[in-house]
Amino acid sequence: MAMYLEYETYEYIKGEAVAVFKQYSDLSYPINAFAVAKDLGIIVVPYSSLADDMMEKCMQESKDGFYYPGDFFDDENTTDHIYYNDSQVESRITYTILHEIGHVVLDHEPTTNRGLIDDDRREAEANFFAKYILAPPPLVNLIMPQGPKDIVKWFHVSKEAGQYEYTYYQKWLDLPFHMYTEYESYLIDRFACCFNK
Repeated sequence: MAMYLEYETYEYIKGEAVAVFKQYSDLSYPINAFAVAKDLGIIVVPYSSLADDMMEKCMQESKDGFYYPGDFFDDENTTDHIYYNDSQVESRITYTILHEIGHVVLDHEPTTNRGLIDDDRREAEANFFAKYILAPPPLVNLIMPQGPKDIVKWFHVSKEAGQYEYTYYQKWLDLPFHMYTEYESYLIDRFACCFNK
């Protein structure tokens, strides 16, 4: 069952996602998770590039991927790393990397071998970060989607993510007296050109 966060938390996460775009001028849609990671100075490592024993340790941490502050295999290296399972489909890899970037941007301590009580909350926050950065409702609105398939097509997300994004978009449309926030206006001004095809 999905964990719901407070309104203020959702707004904070949206602001942090938009701050990433404001910091880097060359990002565009559909979002390239590798470019976002590079701009943030995060090293992204595919599981397949590792020796078998190292790959097995990564798979034990997560079947999809995980963030580690430094190098998981070298204590001397302090550069943030994201390790990911590159045998997954492209849309899953994109989501995984953005989810892990969410942990970095939201200043989450890694859960690796820690078992912290608030893991569920931090996972919910990183999930929302990834969902929002993949297909923000103001940008989804530019394509006037007739259903999830349109979101899949324009934002290069999986069918499952397209359904979630479409549901979230519908809820966004239902907000009373909807006016664009400052960050929503920024997204439209910055990325409208990506959807004029």
